[in-house]
Amino acid sequence: MATGWWWPSTASATATLREEVRTVKIDDDSGDVSIRVGEGETTTVHQRIHYNWSQPDEEDVFSLEDDVLVLTDCGWQCDVDYEVVVPRGTAVQGQVNSGDIDLTVPDGTYRVDGESNSGER
Repeated sequence: MATGWWWPSTASATATLREEVRTVKIDDDSGDVSIRVGEGETTTVHQRIHYNWSQPDEEDVFSLEDDVLVLTDCGWQCDVDYEVVVPRGTAVQGQVNSGDIDLTVPDGTYRVDGESNSGER
């Protein structure tokens, strides 16, 4: 049983979104984000949540606003690493303040709009 009270704890969750995702917006204060293009039309979001005190709900970590998947942080004493698989043609934008952004796409021309204040991109 992971209490997350004194020692850091980790939880994981994976969600497959059936709704169309046209854009991924990264707004993650602390954590790594990995995005790659997959086969098919679904989007998969794997979250690895590192927390102290109490574990956040899965719904508190990312959201779907119309056709925009928003990857956010999980609050105080908590960070989240994302591994996201998106359909071909999905736009990606945003930033992480402390963490890495890894974007893997097939051959072609892409526009990337991203920023990391501390970490690799």
